[in-house]
Amino acid sequence: MNNADDTSKILLSVIDNLILKNPKGVAAGMLAAWFLCTISPIISPLIHKEFGLDLSSVGLWGWMGISIPIFNIPYFFKKDLPEDAKGLLVAIDIINKTNLSKAEKRYRQRKLIEDYSMNLLTKDNEQKQLSLEKTKSTIPD
Repeated sequence: MNNADDTSKILLSVIDNLILKNPKGVAAGMLAAWFLCTISPIISPLIHKEFGLDLSSVGLWGWMGISIPIFNIPYFFKKDLPEDAKGLLVAIDIINKTNLSKAEKRYRQRKLIEDYSMNLLTKDNEQKQLSLEKTKSTIPD
């Protein structure tokens, strides 16, 4: 009994997190489930004939159990952007909202991205140098 309670608590926690943090994925999964539930009686004879699968007995909950996780796959593998990258995106949005010509907007966006990339390369090189210096300092002469 305790194991079932723990499992249900974990499942409810996952569902709550999905609904709160990715409502678009849950809503799209629910719409897809409703759509699949609606068309499954129509395409079930064809699927049964070709693949031997009987989809007519799959209900709405079954389709939800399949479609909601599928529509949330990108959420599970989503990585948060660093703060400076978020700032870059905000700066690009600001450039897009200005009254500059298309060519000037593109030039400024490219310049921003180039500066950001150079900053990343510089940081990466500095970190490599520091790790090399630490390695050299720990190696006995």
